[in-house]
Amino acid sequence: RSGLKIQGAGQDQTILKFDASIETDFFDLSGTRKVELAGFTIEGNGSPKAYHGIFARIGGGHFIHHLAIQNLGSPNGPLGIHFIGSDGNYSNGVTDCVVADNTIRNIGVGSEWGGGIRLSWGSSRNQILRNVIDNTGRGGIFANDGSSDLIISSNKVSRSGRKAEKLGIEIWRDCDRVVIEDNQVDHWLSIGGARYVAARRNTIAAPAGDIAFIGLELIGQDLVVTDNAVDGDQQIGISVSNNASNQWQFCAYNRIRPMVQWGAQLQGDK
Repeated sequence: RSGLKIQGAGQDQTILKFDASIETDFFDLSGTRKVELAGFTIEGNGSPKAYHGIFARIGGGHFIHHLAIQNLGSPNGPLGIHFIGSDGNYSNGVTDCVVADNTIRNIGVGSEWGGGIRLSWGSSRNQILRNVIDNTGRGGIFANDGSSDLIISSNKVSRSGRKAEKLGIEIWRDCDRVVIEDNQVDHWLSIGGARYVAARRNTIAAPAGDIAFIGLELIGQDLVVTDNAVDGDQQIGISVSNNASNQWQFCAYNRIRPMVQWGAQLQGDK
């Protein structure tokens, strides 16, 4: 129900263990408002039935903090936290939430869609702050389809994309007016099909030999991309593509150090 608070004694002391015979989410907050979850561990036990740690469709105002979410083994794209509205409708997502100071690890490592946090279909005005995400099938933090007015700040993403693309942070299609700042990711900070986005003071760096495609991918309009560092083990440092002549991007004071292929790729309309 709305207004509920579940407070554990700490991640090491309050451990909720998954034990189900059918694929299911651990928590479902759909349709509720102002739920607070804090101070415990969601333990999936590596079960192939362990789907999302926390799922919500419509609602919002939640405060999710100081949790550990780990070992979700579903082959069908499990996520540590997934907020979603209705497909094709940007006006009824899960909004106005704070997701902060959580540790999310070992999520869908064998699935190309396994990831840490995803905001979908109008899940706008959310803050994703100071989370640690490690060892996922696809990557760390995702927003798609009209999830606008976000703050994604001071998160750490490692061992992303053990199965698929190695996306540290991705916002895609109409995720406008987003600030992405002070994050540390191993690979691929991607801005796709968005407007009025600022990406600043992020570090993209991976262990030696763990190579992925791109450090910074810029496909959008009215972008400000400044003071970022791409430090090796990417094929390309910065990639600007897809109707680049109409995008109006300001890229400055970024540091690009040894890339496998190119420091920058600028690819226009034709």
